[in-house]
Amino acid sequence: MSDDVRADALPVDALLPELAAYLAAQRRVVLSAPPGSGKTTRVPPALLRSKLMSAGQRLILTQPRRLAARAVARYMAARMDEPVGRTVGYKVRFDERACAATRLLVVTEGVLARMLLSDPLLDGVGCVVLDEFHERSVQADLSLAFLQETLEARDDLGLVVMSATLEAAPLCRYLGDAPHLRAEARQHPLTVRHQPRQADPRRPLAQRVAAALPSLLAEAEGDVLVFLPGAPEIRRAAEALAAAKLPGAPELLPLYGALPPEAQDRALRPPGPGQRRVILSTNIAETSLTVPGVRAVLDTGLRKRMRHDPRAGIDRLELCPTSQASADQRAGRAGRLGPGVALRLYTEQEHSSRPARDAPEVTLVDLSPVLLSAMAFRPGDPAEFPFLDPPPAGEVARALGLLRQLGAVAPDGFTLTDLGQQLSALPLHPRLGALMHAAHARGRARQGALLAALLAERDPLARDHRGDEQMLPDGDSDLLHRAELMEQWEQRGAKDAAARRLGLHPGGARGVLRARDQIHRLVRARWPASKGAEGAELTRALLHAYPDRLCRRRAPGAREAVMVGGAGVRLSAGSGVRQAPLFLALRVSGGVAGTGARATVSVASVVREAWLEQELPHCLAVRREVVFDPARGAALGVRRRCFEDLVLDEARDPDADPAQVSEALAREAARRFDEVFRPDRAGRQLMARIALAARELVDQCPWPEVAEEAGRRALLQAQCQGRHGLDELRGLDWAAALRGLLTHQQVAALKRHLPEKIAVPSGRQVTLDYEPALAPGAGPVLAVKLQEMFGLADGPRLCMGRVPVVLHLLAPNGRPAQITTDLASFWSSSYALVRKDLRGRYPKHPWPEDPLSAQPTARTKRRR
Repeated sequence: MSDDVRADALPVDALLPELAAYLAAQRRVVLSAPPGSGKTTRVPPALLRSKLMSAGQRLILTQPRRLAARAVARYMAARMDEPVGRTVGYKVRFDERACAATRLLVVTEGVLARMLLSDPLLDGVGCVVLDEFHERSVQADLSLAFLQETLEARDDLGLVVMSATLEAAPLCRYLGDAPHLRAEARQHPLTVRHQPRQADPRRPLAQRVAAALPSLLAEAEGDVLVFLPGAPEIRRAAEALAAAKLPGAPELLPLYGALPPEAQDRALRPPGPGQRRVILSTNIAETSLTVPGVRAVLDTGLRKRMRHDPRAGIDRLELCPTSQASADQRAGRAGRLGPGVALRLYTEQEHSSRPARDAPEVTLVDLSPVLLSAMAFRPGDPAEFPFLDPPPAGEVARALGLLRQLGAVAPDGFTLTDLGQQLSALPLHPRLGALMHAAHARGRARQGALLAALLAERDPLARDHRGDEQMLPDGDSDLLHRAELMEQWEQRGAKDAAARRLGLHPGGARGVLRARDQIHRLVRARWPASKGAEGAELTRALLHAYPDRLCRRRAPGAREAVMVGGAGVRLSAGSGVRQAPLFLALRVSGGVAGTGARATVSVASVVREAWLEQELPHCLAVRREVVFDPARGAALGVRRRCFEDLVLDEARDPDADPAQVSEALAREAARRFDEVFRPDRAGRQLMARIALAARELVDQCPWPEVAEEAGRRALLQAQCQGRHGLDELRGLDWAAALRGLLTHQQVAALKRHLPEKIAVPSGRQVTLDYEPALAPGAGPVLAVKLQEMFGLADGPRLCMGRVPVVLHLLAPNGRPAQITTDLASFWSSSYALVRKDLRGRYPKHPWPEDPLSAQPTARTKRRR
């Protein structure tokens, strides 16, 4: 609820005439109003009384959560002195209180999306108010996109989008430049404090809450609202606070979505005289709801949010920090009824570094239910569906792939199949719809509804006092084990004591039964009675819902397995599916994002290999492939029997295509290029000669590009033809391989212009070193004794004089006394200095004053 029951006027009241006028003129309005301004409970009744609404027309108001929808409807009905279900009613999942006379219907965003799917024109509805749109749930975005098309078809339908913290400009543009109205906040003094220093990450959150709460209770009046990320954290905090013996012994009340409605109502009722309470809540109390009596807020700054993990193909519940906008919303809870205090269990620096707003849910979660609805509402490519914020293209493709696996979308287009049309009419995830379709075909709709409810709702298995899961007995299906326990409990009268004896949590078990009955009613109402055989194994139906979750154990009895798609998973220690080589991962959870934690399968069900052929033969294929076997160091042919891309078994294929074997070897050789391509000196020299020819002799003929890695890889790949293993490549004569690339013309050009050896004045044939010439602008090296060059006026040149040879003129010790490409300059200038230095050290060698007239020699004076 958004307003103070004791106040006669609220800030939004002043905008109501202007809002009605804009709606009458433009039919679309964006309204920004901060917490406590009255937008939720003042705007819808005012519009209902305005001239915008024709007689008998309904107004639809959305809320992001079931708890808020029920509470808002009850509050507005009470202001009219009516019971909920007459003028004001609500409709949420598994619960409805409305009649033909109901004119203001409060619904969750998912319910509105379903209404639009079944009746795109919203016949009988005069106005839709989307409240708390800043939360940007995927169902809110979907409903808004649907409403855009409905508004184009109807000029008598009004739309108001209301938010506390949303950036309004992009939304106004999306709605065709809709007008934007803003209400001012009602002023109550609010003190916001931050933790002075960063918390010790090793200290449990429950202990930090227990340490901070006593001072807040002493400082502030009234009740304290504590924001925690989830139900487990609420339970641990309640235990820590109970042990801490808080001053005044306030009542500890939990508040989260999975609680039974009667338990939620306890926190939403005003406190009794002299009563003080501490309400431990998830972000369910962040918007829409006013928890009566709250004057202080303790904010842990954490929340849990679903995020899709594309590697594992699952949604993970991720613990993450709240945004700045969310923190402001939480703090505002303390100032709705009067002066308040908010304490944040994180530093002011941490707050300023957080994102301004949360990312839209459509960019984070599994899109398969969203795309199924979008394609049912507007046939065509879902990538072109007009979302306010387009989801990632990769996630759209992944979700579309799952819908095709489930048989909901045609494999070669974007058309819903008959099954897809049936699934889109159910308020279930497409997986669970496919499960119900398969169970219904077997004549097991009620039992299938129980399995679907167990997968959709909170796990009814109770945990021990440490929060650890139960160790299930060996069996074929963790899910069927739960179903059998539920049936036993129901047969025993569904009493709390009986649930505990069976290892069930009473509240969770009741939620599962409610969901089962609702799912079964939906299916009976929509699908004709089945003629399937009652005895058919129900666990086979799970294959139709989770074809992408088939797992193969990595070793007999191992907990580790690989799933379709290649993701690694690990069976939880409590699972009873301990031996079967194939199983379905029905409930998967993961560690904190970014840690690399492996996904854990907490609910598994055995799959017999024969079922795959009987249930999903189109997913099976025998593939002949060539792979590289690291153990053998060779490329081999294999025959693999696969379900999608999951290998069920494989064997050696002796008839593998030799070309494919060579290609696989080449791929691996290229990956290990430096390890495999190891030419000897002769090979390196020839490679350098060819590279220099490609640089200097392009006018003679074309040359292979062996200087570049791409050219060398091509050479390596050519040598893989007809070979299987890396050892065969390592032993190759790479000089011979290089010669095999050359034509007769190229061989002749190399001999003529880039010879292996050249004659020096002493008469000796000296080998050239071409490897240095691979460097840009460098040339081949001739290492020769200085005395062997006497009488030569200038140094040798190659390639028709274009490439000077780099002379390494060696002293008698074999080290270069001079390095030059200009021999004439050396004789005329530097030689005298070199002669002076060397003649005293090596007197047995000739050191003439005039080297150009001296006889070249490789010998000493005596030997001469």
